[in-house]
Amino acid sequence: MKSLTYYKEELKPVARSHYQRKEYDLAFRDYKVLLDLDKNDVDAHFHLALIFARQDDWDEAEFHFGKALDLKGKVPWILQGYANAKMRANRLGEAENLLLEAEGINPLHTATLIDLGRLMEKRNDPGSAVDYYRRAVDSDPDNSFGYYLLAKLLYHQNEIDEAYQFAKAAMATNPLDSRNKALVEDLKNKIGNEADEPSR
Repeated sequence: MKSLTYYKEELKPVARSHYQRKEYDLAFRDYKVLLDLDKNDVDAHFHLALIFARQDDWDEAEFHFGKALDLKGKVPWILQGYANAKMRANRLGEAENLLLEAEGINPLHTATLIDLGRLMEKRNDPGSAVDYYRRAVDSDPDNSFGYYLLAKLLYHQNEIDEAYQFAKAAMATNPLDSRNKALVEDLKNKIGNEADEPSR
């Protein structure tokens, strides 16, 4: 029994690593083994739900998502994670319901706020998207992705100076991300070009 517990604890980070590296076939195998070892493994049910959603097998996805909720309760990370899968599949109404439920449980859950912002962008509601992104970076001042999305959206709205400030915040929190560097350079050039234009 002790050896099985040890094996389970050793396999969990391996499964997570395979999933994060987008090696979904390997992750699927790992999480199935984890469920064989413990049918109440919340993380295994949750990740299997995400993998089945990627395969567009929504019956299996809903089953494992439901099991994760039954075992853990309605916690924001499960609701948001599954909503993200729904959004990727363009099931926007279902995604919004899950995200609003997650927000109701924890209005400071950054990943939920970011996904609500992305959803509002998909719905062509940039004002609401900006509000959600601002709340996300207020909630987590180290969230580079939130700064990046906010800067990019403000750039599209021609709010160049403010976009530049948030792009610099994105780069400060994650200087190795090439998207952050590119956005800062693009905005810097834009500001420089506008400054060089003769006044009318």
